[in-house]
Amino acid sequence: MSKRNTVTIRLSDELFAELLIKAQSLNMTVSDYVRGTICNTELNYRTNEKDFGYLIGSINRVGNNINQIAHNLNIARNEQSLDQVDYEDIMNQLIIINSEIKSLM
Repeated sequence: MSKRNTVTIRLSDELFAELLIKAQSLNMTVSDYVRGTICNTELNYRTNEKDFGYLIGSINRVGNNINQIAHNLNIARNEQSLDQVDYEDIMNQLIIINSEIKSLM
């Protein structure tokens, strides 16, 4: 396929830096990265172990916070300071959140 057309766009410094980082993380030129994005080509990012470790740690902290909320929710229910309908609604929301977090792992 011949590449005869040129596209010029303006980007903020932040967006340009992000574009460069994404292209470089895939060992691609900016042009190849943009073409791949436009064509919905599956792009495989290199994972940085430090970033991956940080992400896992962050997800674990969110999971711990959910467990603390559930624990306090059970205490409130046992002390009858929370009615059953509210308890079930909040627990269902926590289950959904926990499920979404597990799907990230």
